[in-house]
Parts: sequence; structure tokens; C-alpha cells
Amino acid sequence: METLVRIADALGRFSARYVPSAFAIAVLLTLLAFGLGLTRAGAAPMDVVKGWGGGFWELLSFSMRMAARDVQRLSPGARRAARSGAAHGALGS
Repeated sequence: METLVRIADALGRFSARYVPSAFAIAVLLTLLAFGLGLTRAGAAPMDVVKGWGGGFWELLSFSMRMAARDVQRLSPGARRAARSGAAHGALGS
């Protein structure tokens, strides 16, 4: 067990030192997308900004629809399992 703790500590130190934060990765990818939109697509800077902003709201709408679908599909099964007592029996508790 002590070996596992040492490995976990080493991995934690490595990631804290070398892996950038999620915000830094998001900023770098945003700048990369902006640069590629300007150079490769030949779009005007304002067109790239509008495309980036418009794309975000489309993805947000899509992700909310998928989340609602998942909740709707999981709810009937959870109710049936709770009513029949299968939720406790399946876990062995």
C-alpha cells in the first residue's frame, strides 16, 4: 500500500508541475482556433469571433438536449428498480 501512495504522490507532483490548468488549455486552444480561422480559412477577424461565439451557443443547446435525454431515459429504470427493491438486492447490501 505504501508503494501505491508513493506512486500517487509522484504523479500528483508531476501533474501539478507540468500539466497546465484547464483555463490555460482553453485559452491556448481558442487562440489556435482564431489563428487557424484567419490563416487557413481566410476569414476576417470579426467573422472568426462571430463563428466562435455562435458555435458555443449551438453546442450548449445540443449538450442540454443530450443531458435531458439521458435523464429521461434513466428515470424510468431507476423508478422500477427502486420499487422492486432490486437496487438494494443487486448491490448485495
